Amino acid sequence: MPRIAADSVAEHRALMMGRLLDAFGDLVHEHGYAGLTLAQVAGRAGMARNTVYNYVGDKEALLMAFIDRAVDHFLEELRAELAAIADPADQLRHLVAKQVHEFRAEPGAGSDAGMVDSSMVRPSAHSELMGRFAPMHDLLAEIVAAGIAEGTFRDQPVDQVVPLAFAVMGAERIPVGSGEHDPDEAAERVTDFLLHALGA
Repeated sequence: MPRIAADSVAEHRALMMGRLLDAFGDLVHEHGYAGLTLAQVAGRAGMARNTVYNYVGDKEALLMAFIDRAVDHFLEELRAELAAIADPADQLRHLVAKQVHEFRAEPGAGSDAGMVDSSMVRPSAHSELMGRFAPMHDLLAEIVAAGIAEGTFRDQPVDQVVPLAFAVMGAERIPVGSGEHDPDEAAERVTDFLLHALGA
């Protein structure tokens, strides 16, 4: 049996996967996603190239796992912060600000390599990629529904409002990530637009 770097096989796998994801994020920031190879990721993570296939099947699978981890961590922090905010409008403000600032933390943000774009994955994987962000949509839906129930927001179909809201936030992703737009100013613009649209 090969040597493991933790107290159990499960912990070892989690540790190795974490190294792969860290290496992937660093390399995307430095060199971009398009030309990145699993061999490069393995080398940065201190692993043999063939060992990577024990964890992911290809580069797209590694991207999906990276996004899953990022979304999980982001949501864990965000939900804890929102628990201390009672007003739905203030919750919306906080969500928008945190999301817009997160654009600056994405791999490739502010670098010559550029940020990962959905056009870089196979067309058949596009919906899978977008599905990774469903928990964020669910959280915003909770906030909007609560605001409607309390009378803070006007009554309108939540399932239609949420994708529109994320489209507005997404319009600032590249400008903020590239450094063209200030994240605080961008968050203010997005929040003002959304609160007016929600009738706050």
